[in-house]
Amino acid sequence: MEDLSTSGTICGTLRWNEGTRSFTNKPHLPINTVVNVIVKKINCSPGFEVLFLGSRVNHYNEIPFRFPVCNST
Repeated sequence: MEDLSTSGTICGTLRWNEGTRSFTNKPHLPINTVVNVIVKKINCSPGFEVLFLGSRVNHYNEIPFRFPVCNST
């Protein structure tokens, strides 16, 4: 099974929905990878440490991904 762990920077707005504890805007990742985003741990700086729950071929993959915070509007 391929290693789906990755890291990177996403600049832009991710709207956090406290009710569902997920972002309403999907970040740009490979197609058919991400179905939901859940914050695993919030660091004050430099960014969010998040966990993606991705659906591929009926398997759920947990994909760690780091967002350095660029701009919050």
